[in-house]
Amino acid sequence: MLRQFRPVALLARCRPSQRLLSSIHSAAVHRPQTRVVPAVKFFNSPSVRRYGVLEEDSHAPVIDFAKVKSIAEEKKPDVVLVDTREPEEYAEGHIPGAVNIPVNSSPGALGLPEEKFESTFGFPKPEPSQTLVFYCLAGVRSTMAEELAGTFGYDKRLNYVGSWADWTDKKGPVEVPKQEKPEPEADKK
Repeated sequence: MLRQFRPVALLARCRPSQRLLSSIHSAAVHRPQTRVVPAVKFFNSPSVRRYGVLEEDSHAPVIDFAKVKSIAEEKKPDVVLVDTREPEEYAEGHIPGAVNIPVNSSPGALGLPEEKFESTFGFPKPEPSQTLVFYCLAGVRSTMAEELAGTFGYDKRLNYVGSWADWTDKKGPVEVPKQEKPEPEADKK
């Protein structure tokens, strides 16, 4: 495919945004995943094909420390606090009442059948009618998890972007899972 280069004289007369686009196309820089595909035309305009399941406007509302603290204290059955960190991180401490659904090691967990989910995680799968409040260490995994939850039919989602770092900085209560102590070995004689 031949590239079309604009003469420098024409670039000088272009608006800055056009100049930027012209230089990007001529510099062979990676293009975004949204592109115009001339496969189907309606009213002489090409269609736009988007790659991926997640949409830009699918983000859940962001909540702060005070809201999460009130949710943790109220312990409503229709609200589930979801810690999206790995089990090792969860075992070091978590927000009281939170369940652990690690997004990195189990990204499709909320898409599992109920029996498989319960046997994998040890607690019942949240219902799509429940509100899920996601948090992680710093907000990256929680955002990914809440977007994935939306693809599995969970429409009531909240995201605590401050997450565990904010929770511990503001001295929120911490729950540590009970460690099973190994039974002491009997003295053998």
